[in-house]
Amino acid sequence: MADQPSIPRQPIRAEVAGNKLDVIVTGDARLHAVLELIAQAKTSLNVLMYTFNADEAGDAVRNALDAAASRGVRSSSLSMASARTRHTHSSRF
Repeated sequence: MADQPSIPRQPIRAEVAGNKLDVIVTGDARLHAVLELIAQAKTSLNVLMYTFNADEAGDAVRNALDAAASRGVRSSSLSMASARTRHTHSSRF
């Protein structure tokens, strides 16, 4: 129903086994949240992404992970492979 105004949604948040979960609906908001989390990492970072494409967003995430590694943050990442995925990661991962 495109004619109806959109209803503002309350954020979906939960805590499971001591881990906080925030459901982020839009791609732009997810990218911003991922980049912010990487920027705030101090000692270690584990990244699990369904896809990691060789596009502007993928490059931004990869560059942020490289910057974190340069700060001494130990990181590991896992993503599903796709035909468009580029696997060029720093050896520090």
